Amino acid sequence: MRAFRFLSALTASVMVLAGCSGPDRPTPPPAGPNTAEESSSASSGISEEDLRKARKIVEKMSDDQLVGATIMGTYDGADPAAAGQMIKKHSLSGVIVMGYNLPDGTGPEQVKDYTATLRKAAGKRAWPVQLSVDQEGGPVARLESAAYSFPPLMAFGAAGEPELTEQAMTVQGGQLADLGFTVNWAPVADVTLGKKDPAVNVRAAGDSQKTVSAAVESAVTGYQKAGIASSAKHFPGHGQLTVDSHIDLPESKKTLEEYSDTEWQPFEAAIKAGVPSVLVGHMRVARAGDKPASLNPKVYDALRDDLGFSGVAVTDGLNMGAITNGVPAGEETVEALKAGADLALMPPDLEAAVQAVKKAMDSGELSAEDMQAKAQRVVAMSLWQQRAHGGGDSAEGGDEGAGNGKADKKSADEIFNEVGRESLTVLAGSCSAEPAKSVSISGQSAAAEALKKALKKHGITADGGTRVRLVDGTDSSSGGGADVVVGMGGPWNVAPAARNADTVLATYADSKYAMNAVAAYLAGKLEASARLPVSVSGLKPPKCG
Repeated sequence: MRAFRFLSALTASVMVLAGCSGPDRPTPPPAGPNTAEESSSASSGISEEDLRKARKIVEKMSDDQLVGATIMGTYDGADPAAAGQMIKKHSLSGVIVMGYNLPDGTGPEQVKDYTATLRKAAGKRAWPVQLSVDQEGGPVARLESAAYSFPPLMAFGAAGEPELTEQAMTVQGGQLADLGFTVNWAPVADVTLGKKDPAVNVRAAGDSQKTVSAAVESAVTGYQKAGIASSAKHFPGHGQLTVDSHIDLPESKKTLEEYSDTEWQPFEAAIKAGVPSVLVGHMRVARAGDKPASLNPKVYDALRDDLGFSGVAVTDGLNMGAITNGVPAGEETVEALKAGADLALMPPDLEAAVQAVKKAMDSGELSAEDMQAKAQRVVAMSLWQQRAHGGGDSAEGGDEGAGNGKADKKSADEIFNEVGRESLTVLAGSCSAEPAKSVSISGQSAAAEALKKALKKHGITADGGTRVRLVDGTDSSSGGGADVVVGMGGPWNVAPAARNADTVLATYADSKYAMNAVAAYLAGKLEASARLPVSVSGLKPPKCG
């Protein structure tokens, strides 16, 4: 068990990071060998130069601008100009673009136009606007057909190929940056307990710290290469909880000391890889008071002191049920910033949040020095992203795009097909199959069509023969009556089928790439090599690969 120091690195860094623009603000000490500029670059991938530039920008900010810099808003509707005006009015760090903000049928070019319009409407300022998206892959894919069909992290945990994970994240991150985004709220660094975990499950790479750490470190490295800011989530760990924080506040039986033993290695791996931000989740921690982690100073102290993280600490969405069920509108943002967050994500009532933070600054509840420290970290992350994605050294955000994507030498299709093949897991049956001549497919229609197309390339017809059933995360069927059952969600969903079907496979996704792998297996051209990244009661998969 780790020894907790809880000396509040954030408080210590405030004196270093604080800027000045008037007589009411103290002059910060000069940069030296032990300044936060150096410590931050060591644990967040953000350079000392980014921090120095950010410091100069923050020194000139008014109190109202400091308030805005610590908030990332959300909005209703699909008008990018209105969202940009909201950023401009409140000097927000930026906004998160959700699926409901994009018109139905929006494609890649439309997304580019959308983000360009949003950025232009936000106006020119001394630092780039942050346009973020929650595009993990798998069940969390806000851009739908406008972005690559990307598997959840569990597929990468099954593949167990760090280089492949890095390549895939580089391609995905490059596309997101080219679409105009600067931040992707991924990867998930939680360690899942599997079937009983309603919020994370396949979004995590597996149920062991080793598996998750390897995937997360590679994911962060890939995002770094793509020039998109990533975020390890949901600290101190959401994967062992059985209540979904989108709906209500989960209560963990673990203390922070116990968390540190069982769930923090992936976060440490992300920090080691240079992740610029860590997202703090909504869960009550045993013996740490009644406040959710995202509003709890002890949790931020642990992130700063015990893990040594000095980048941007961001809250999970403050509009989630775990928060809105118990905190007055606006106060959740004040509480988060007081606790140690640098960036409040998605306050449910933006106007209330802005006014509440202004009031807290006026009263001294939130000090100007502390707000300057937070703003500097947020601005530095924006400058890093602009530089990393080829936006040059200029601090002008304005209506410029995100820069030039860094594409991998392999094509996206090549890489994602490789992910499909390397992640295909045999839960029951043989690691390789006797070639099928024809099949009959039942289950999810879109995946069934993709499988039919893939089988046709191998000369296999879909008019009878081997019975294949596709099972997604909502299918409660045991797969009875099928020769081959293919699970496209959590592998626990098809565990009962191992008693009935000759062959049970897990793909973790329903994409065309996953179906291409299934088709190659059925054609006898692929020996599945992946290993199940979670323990599932009743399953004893063969050792393949």
